[in-house]
Amino acid sequence: MEVPDNLIILCKETYGIHKEIKDDLRIFMNKSNINPSEALLALDLFNNILFDIISKSKGYKEGDFGSVLNQMQKDFPIAYQGFKDIHDMRCQKTLAHYKNKDNSIRIKIKQKEYNKLIDNIKLDEVYNEIFEYFSNLS
Repeated sequence: MEVPDNLIILCKETYGIHKEIKDDLRIFMNKSNINPSEALLALDLFNNILFDIISKSKGYKEGDFGSVLNQMQKDFPIAYQGFKDIHDMRCQKTLAHYKNKDNSIRIKIKQKEYNKLIDNIKLDEVYNEIFEYFSNLS
């Protein structure tokens, strides 16, 4: 998996975004086997940044990540499903909220559940779909 140069340039345009990406990826990698809740929060933030970059390129409407995510479903079906699954789990099972969608007190994600989610999503396919899009823009 290779990140296209034009995507790297877009990520570096704003120092805050570039720093956030580095921090989110570092937290995701460092916490994946220690604190799945924190790792999932960081991965969701990283995906949100990628979505915002894609949105500018594709002309999607801006808004709250969860409410505008469906715009990418047609253009990036694999990435959409991965982003959605991660975001849904982040909303239901992390420190992001104390209640789940049923208005019950949330139960933090367990390591086994987190591992299953990450395995099922196939992050390499999610990001390759995005990288291929940006590669074809060059």
